[in-house]
Amino acid sequence: MEAFVGKANGVYTAFIETIEALKNHKEVSVRVNSKEDYDIAHFHSMGLYYLWKSFSRKGQLLLTAHVVPESLIGSLILGHLWSPIAKFYLRLAYNRADVVLPVSPFVEHKLREIGVRKPLRTICNSVDTETFRRNEERRKEYRDKLGFGQNDVVVLGVGQIQPRKGIDDFIELAGRLPKARFVWIGAQLYGHLATQRYGMQRILNKAPQNVIFAGLIAFQQMPGYYNAADVFFFPSHQENFPFALLEAAASELPLVLRDNPEYRFILSDHYLKANSVDGFYSLIKGLSDDPDQLHSYQHHSELLAKQHDKKTYASRLITLYKDVYRNKVQ
Repeated sequence: MEAFVGKANGVYTAFIETIEALKNHKEVSVRVNSKEDYDIAHFHSMGLYYLWKSFSRKGQLLLTAHVVPESLIGSLILGHLWSPIAKFYLRLAYNRADVVLPVSPFVEHKLREIGVRKPLRTICNSVDTETFRRNEERRKEYRDKLGFGQNDVVVLGVGQIQPRKGIDDFIELAGRLPKARFVWIGAQLYGHLATQRYGMQRILNKAPQNVIFAGLIAFQQMPGYYNAADVFFFPSHQENFPFALLEAAASELPLVLRDNPEYRFILSDHYLKANSVDGFYSLIKGLSDDPDQLHSYQHHSELLAKQHDKKTYASRLITLYKDVYRNKVQ
C-alpha cells in the first residue's frame, strides 16, 4: 500500500479489510509492505512503488482493480482531459500484474474495454459483518453524541465531497425533509486538483440546518455512525463497488441509491433506486412512514452483507493465491 493513497478512501479500506480477512488463516503468512521474500505480492494501489515492484519482483504479482477511467470524471479537475492519460497509465499498470482482480463485473468489463490483456478474476469487496452489525447500545451512544433524539429519522451518506458523489442532491433532499436529520461523512481530497473545489464549498455553505458534515471519521468509529442512522442515502453518479454500501448493509440500513448500471451487477434487488430528488424523496419518505417497508429493506441489506462477508472473501482469495502460485491461472 502506497503512502500517497491516504486513509480516507475505499482503496485504503480494501487494504485493511484484506489484511483482517487473511491474518487468522494458517494457510497463508501475511506480511505488510515488507522487504522480505514472498511468493505472491498483492497490491491495492498502483503508483510508482507498484511499478517499481512490478519490474523488481521475485514472486507472482496480483493487483486489485478499484479504479477505471470513469472514476476521474467528477473527482479531479479537467477529468475529461485527464481521461486519455489515465486510460494509458491504467492499461500499463494493470498489464504489469500477473493477475488482475476487478472488484465488480462492471470493472472487469471496463478493463477489457481499455485493453487489459492479463487474466481477470473478479472478487467483489467484502465487509466484516461482525464489526458493522446492528447494535442498539451503540445506536443510542452515537445518537446521543450527535445530539439526535432516539425517534429522529437519520439519513446517512458516506464518501468524498466531490460533484460525482451527488452532494447537491443530498443537500436538496435535506431541505425537502426538514424534520429528518442528514449526516455526511467525508471530506474534500486532492487539494487544488479537486473538481469544483470552491463550487462545492459554496454548496456546503448553503446546506440547511438539518445537515451535519462530520468530516473525516476514524475507521474504528464508523460502525457507530452507521448504527446511529435509519437510512443510507448515496446519490453518487458513478461507482465501482464502494465499501460504504457494504458497511451500511451490514448495519442493516436500507440502501437508497442512484440507478447506476454498475449496481445492477452486484446488488440485485437488495436496494431502492431513483434518478432524481423527487424519486429519492418518495423512497425515503416511504421508508420513514411505513415500518413494514423499512423492515423489508433492512432484511435485504442483511442478506446482501452476508453474501459479501469477509470470511467468504478470504476463502476465495486464498484459493486464487494457490492457483496463481501453481501457475493455474491463464
